Amino acid sequence: MNPNKVIQLSIKAGSLLLESGAETYRVEDTIVRICNNYNMEDTNCFCTQTGIMLSSIYEGTTYSQVARINTRSTNLDRIARINQLSRDAKTLDVLDFEKQLNEIMQTKTYSLLTNILFAGVCTCGFALLFKGTLMDAMCSFALGALVRYFTLFFESKKLNSFFNISMCAIFITLSALIFEQVGIVSNRNTVIISTIMLLVPGLAITNAIRDSIAGDLVSGTARGVEALLIAIAVALGSGIAMTVWISLGGII
Repeated sequence: MNPNKVIQLSIKAGSLLLESGAETYRVEDTIVRICNNYNMEDTNCFCTQTGIMLSSIYEGTTYSQVARINTRSTNLDRIARINQLSRDAKTLDVLDFEKQLNEIMQTKTYSLLTNILFAGVCTCGFALLFKGTLMDAMCSFALGALVRYFTLFFESKKLNSFFNISMCAIFITLSALIFEQVGIVSNRNTVIISTIMLLVPGLAITNAIRDSIAGDLVSGTARGVEALLIAIAVALGSGIAMTVWISLGGII
């Protein structure tokens, strides 16, 4: 067995988990389990949202590696599959483990059309939940689909997430104000709130709480700050849109 290969695969699995939105304690547990399954000893792993540090001993020699995490998204299927693969590693040799890990990494996610369509369905559902009219729901559907498209486009261009979210919030608010002004929707607030739900940092808040409860205070605090910054970006974007609207003579 090549211990360097085990360390590299462990880091790779952990990086994929972090990039997919996994909790810090789950990433550390998965990495340690992989190393232990291949007879590595005294494995220590420290993860944050933006990096992984790992060291382990094999036959008296210490092996270590550090990885930087630059991207984050949400892929619960990938998290579940890697977590299960780490548990099955006892029955796999290193090459088979690597092959299955690469297959998981290369598995395609939902298509652009599916992403856009179900973002619209999501915001449409929220509009109805908030007792909006059918027209409010239809406008929320259209705005949700467009916001999802813009979000994916900005992400593909590697634009700052704070800027991304602020621009989407501006677009949502201005669009809802215009729709109400021309009489398309009856309640702009329903449309705004329903569509902004796409931008709410639900996963970041949940992981911040779970990491803090698990004792990972650094990661919990970092995720909490991330959620706060997203909320500020949403509020800032909506505030800018309303300020521009009023300055142009619009009524709120």
